[in-house]
Amino acid sequence: MKRIVIACDGTWNRADMDQPSNVLRLARAVAPHGADGIEQVVCHLDGVGSGRGTGWLARTIDKTLGGAMGFGLMENIAEAYRFLVFNHAPGDQIFLFGYSRGAFTARSLVGLIRNCGLLRRDAIDELPEALALYRSRGDEGHPNGALAREFRARNAVGGEEGWPELSYLGIWDTVGSLGIPKHLWWAARANRGLAFHDTALTSKVRAARHAVAIDERRRTFQPALWDNLAVLNAERPCLPYRQLWFPGTHGSIGGGTPEPLSNEALHWVAEGAIAEGLMLDPEARALWAEARDCRAAIPSEHGLLAQFVALGHRDRNGPADVAEIANAGRQRWSLLPDWRPGALKAVADELDMPPGFWI
Repeated sequence: MKRIVIACDGTWNRADMDQPSNVLRLARAVAPHGADGIEQVVCHLDGVGSGRGTGWLARTIDKTLGGAMGFGLMENIAEAYRFLVFNHAPGDQIFLFGYSRGAFTARSLVGLIRNCGLLRRDAIDELPEALALYRSRGDEGHPNGALAREFRARNAVGGEEGWPELSYLGIWDTVGSLGIPKHLWWAARANRGLAFHDTALTSKVRAARHAVAIDERRRTFQPALWDNLAVLNAERPCLPYRQLWFPGTHGSIGGGTPEPLSNEALHWVAEGAIAEGLMLDPEARALWAEARDCRAAIPSEHGLLAQFVALGHRDRNGPADVAEIANAGRQRWSLLPDWRPGALKAVADELDMPPGFWI
């Protein structure tokens, strides 16, 4: 038995960047073995638009199209899935992490596994068929449909009902539209072509956490939220499925900048993984906890390409319940009277109550 960590980085993020994202920071902190002696293996995937390819032109095209439109995301899903096929053994535990479109990648990987199971190694040549089945939107391609069931019975480890153990899904600020603005005339066709991605949270994942940005206002960075947590949590003790809003922009939540705010969401997502058995370096954990500062300044999202992709700004549709706001957000509201983001307007009156009211 071993623990396998799949870490899907965010748009434009690479493993060799000076300022690592929260995905990379967590991946680096995974201990070689757990406290129980179980081996822990890590696979880190660079984000879409990270400048892959040979030659200046290829890297520029990848950075532009991958960053602006999410090109390359399906290849990342296939690469992560292929790693699992060749490294997973029955009884292994799988931990998935992702940021931005990397969060979308991790969620889509869960959807692919839910539909097709995990291919046997001698059936890896069926990966194109698995991806085609995953892309299909008909009832037969649904996880409980006849085609999906027959495919798993024929090709998957454990047969029709042999899904691997998905122990934890930890993600930071999922971008659900892949960055294609809906108000552009050609966007409807492009988004229809991407509609096959199954990013719903499923009970086949044992526990999950999603950290969402309160202060992100770029129109094309609207979050893809889980909307079935109440149903899933009703079936499990200890509320293993959680989604909380944190102060900061998209980059403040997923990291990649030196700002202290990113440590809040990193620490929270990491604690969820630890609760499910993943061993992280104690010194790194202590550093994350110590470096947290809910009062830190929130920078704007700089960069010409980032602003081009934004194509306008608006407040996110924020939480409807104060319980959906992380402690860092509640504390910042109390400590900084000038911080009144539009995304929290629905819960502003509750947040103005004494802290004991929230409990």
